[in-house]
Amino acid sequence: MKETIYFECQKSKVTNLRFFCNGITYPLYRVESVHINHRVWRLFLSLMSFLFSFVILIYGTVGLFAVTITFIWLFYEYIHYAELWIRESGKMKKVDSCNLFDKIRLYRLEDAINKAIKETAELVKSGDHRSTDSMKFQMKMKDLET
Repeated sequence: MKETIYFECQKSKVTNLRFFCNGITYPLYRVESVHINHRVWRLFLSLMSFLFSFVILIYGTVGLFAVTITFIWLFYEYIHYAELWIRESGKMKKVDSCNLFDKIRLYRLEDAINKAIKETAELVKSGDHRSTDSMKFQMKMKDLET
């Protein structure tokens, strides 16, 4: 069975056997589903807290501390706005996260993983796949690594 590339970018790559993201390789046959979580409420809450902290600014040092802390929280929530989660062997794992304007990359990654899962499942059902012994050995070795 030839390894087909469905998606490739700087940080991730999806093939019909596995996907690689942030330096970690996940065997595709163990991935059950993919989900993108948007942290809208956390971003909204951090933004409102940041805006409210300017009201506290009239109290001097305490207000300045509140503005600083809420700005750091807002920045963190902005950077981790969208998260890519996979269900692997019944457990949810966070694979990647990105900011508000880079979420299209996660959408493409999710689509590629779903497509690879679907097409690989169809090949296995039809019996058209021909895994060589070396490929089976590689998949077992990958399982042992993770």
